[in-house]
Order: sequence, then structure tokens, then C-alpha cells
Amino acid sequence: MQDMVRPTLLSGLALAALSAGCQHPAWAAQANAETDFVQARSAVAAIAAGQVTCSYPGDSVVRFIGESGPSLTSCIQRFAGRSGMTLILSSPGGDAADAIRAAELMAGRDWTVIVRGMCSSSCANYLLPVAARIEVEPYSAVLLHGAPYDEEGVYQWFLPGVLERQRAANPDVSEAMVDQARRFTREQARLLVERHKAFAGRRIVDSGWYDLSAFPQPKGGFGGRTFAIVDPDFLRSSLPNLEIGRFWFPTSAAERDALAEVIEGTRIIYRAGYEPTG
Repeated sequence: MQDMVRPTLLSGLALAALSAGCQHPAWAAQANAETDFVQARSAVAAIAAGQVTCSYPGDSVVRFIGESGPSLTSCIQRFAGRSGMTLILSSPGGDAADAIRAAELMAGRDWTVIVRGMCSSSCANYLLPVAARIEVEPYSAVLLHGAPYDEEGVYQWFLPGVLERQRAANPDVSEAMVDQARRFTREQARLLVERHKAFAGRRIVDSGWYDLSAFPQPKGGFGGRTFAIVDPDFLRSSLPNLEIGRFWFPTSAAERDALAEVIEGTRIIYRAGYEPTG
């Protein structure tokens, strides 16, 4: 397929030819591209709408859409003792502790993860290092924005939200209660960092997977809606035990723009030398 990739709707002629059984390569390629694009965009739209879906479309296939929270753990739990499963995953990430729990259920079971739309943040941080094999579907991406390896950084990241919720619940909150919230947040940060380090220490994971030192550092840093996009070479060097199957990665401006449309509102940082061109 040539460098087309923001798919356009099929022309009437192409639709007629395909419905009549004509398999002209150009029309077939355009039809496949449109289907792939719509599938990826639909998955991300479901995430944005807050949808959480767990289904089992095949005897050895698990399909999950949603944040990597307790629902993901419950979804995987049903087949946690089985090997050779395939997890088709669309997730923006979520609570790191929940993602680690889900990952530990998969560990050592030779699961394949297929990324549809996106696998971001804690989804990528923890589920991919325990998988045996990965595939990334067209117009989909693995996205990273760091991990909780620095206690002070985690504390400073979570504290404003904790204090905001506290004041929303009680505008007259006392200074003693604020101090209590600070201590609680500090302890939660410590526990999360410990759990992350314990997880990473049991896996063959290059530190660059979590600190993103191989990427240009954006103004304001990674986090929020700013992500590093994983290319196949970075994945191979970071997770050397992970088998890489088909792996779509944007290599042209058209593909870059198509991906941006799928995961709109997200700032994507590419490694030097891997930026889409043309």
C-alpha cells in the first residue's frame, strides 16, 4: 500500500467493485485501511466515553476496553491460570497498583497482547513487560509518560488533587486535616514506588522504558496528555524477552496525522530519527 494513510471513504466505484467480488489491489487496500482506521478510532472513542467492557469472544481470547483499574484485574482473573491466552486491549492506563495486580495474573503464562487503539501509561508500563508476544494494530500506539520511580515526584504529582478533593468536600477544612492529608499522600507515594520497583526488579526491563531518557524531553515534561510513542526498535531494546509480531508504527506524515486523529488531544513525542516524514 502506498503512502495514503488517512483513509477516505471508499468511492462508489470501489464499493461496487468490492461488493461484486472484484479484488483490485488498490481498492482492497483502501477498504482494509478504512476498516482498520475505524476500528482503532472506535476503540479510543469508547475509552474517551468512559466505557469499560470485558468480553470473551473466543475460547482463548479476552477483550478489554477501559482504564487499567479493578475491572481489568477482574477481567483477566477468569483465565489467570491458563497459558497461551490472547488479550485484545484498549486502555489509557489508570491506577498503577491495579495495573500491577493485573500484570501479575498474566506473568509467566505466555499471553499475547494485541493493542487496539492504544495501550498507554500503566497499561504499557506493566502489562507489556509480562506478555510473551505483542501486536500493534494499524492506527494504534503504545504510549509512555513515565513511571512512579521517584517518591517525591509521585507525592508532588498527587498532592494537589488530594487537597482539592478535600476542600471540595469540606471548604472549612482545618490545617490539621490538611497535614493529615499530606502524610497520607506521602505514605501512598512511598508504597506505590516500592511496588513499582519490586515489579521492575523481577522483570527484564531496561530503565529507559520507565525514565524515557531516549526521547527528547518536552517542555513541561512527560505526563498528562504528553506521551512518548514506542517504536519497534525501542520496544526490542527495552523488553528483550518480548516477541514482536505485526507492529504498526507511523512512518509518514499521512500516517502520523491519521494516528493523531485516532488519539486526538494527545501530544506525541517521537525518538530522534523515528519521526514520520514526507
